Amino acid sequence: NKITALGINLDPIADKIFTITLSAELIFYRRFPLRLAFMIIAREIIIMSAGAILLRRWRIFTPSSLTGKYYFGAISILILSYITIFPFGQVWSQYLAVILLLLSIFNYGKAFWLVIHGGQWPIFADRKIYKWIRLVALMIALAVYFYRFYFDILVPYWE
Repeated sequence: NKITALGINLDPIADKIFTITLSAELIFYRRFPLRLAFMIIAREIIIMSAGAILLRRWRIFTPSSLTGKYYFGAISILILSYITIFPFGQVWSQYLAVILLLLSIFNYGKAFWLVIHGGQWPIFADRKIYKWIRLVALMIALAVYFYRFYFDILVPYWE
């Protein structure tokens, strides 16, 4: 339950390396959409560059935002869908990943803009009702995803 400056920086870097590497490899091995890989890689480069600027110039460590964490979850599901050749998951998670990609860029951009204009990095304060809404929506989405995964991928594999 400890949070350190090193951990705050290493965790997102590891996520970015994972995301960039697998999306680039999936272009060649699983027909991953080139435009989507470009968007993913561009987002990672932009976020890393902005974080490096904030760290070097203002000595500000930039933790992952909530939308960034959900984005990484969506990207993980997208990558899993391409590795397992799961068409429903590929389509479903592409839309989710792009929406969360845009939201995370907007949130990071807003925070970056605030800092370079003399403000502080925003501290996320969550309301309990929003946590529950996100949790229920996440559970429903995962239930639909894994239900389809079970019947589209696993059942035919076992037969």
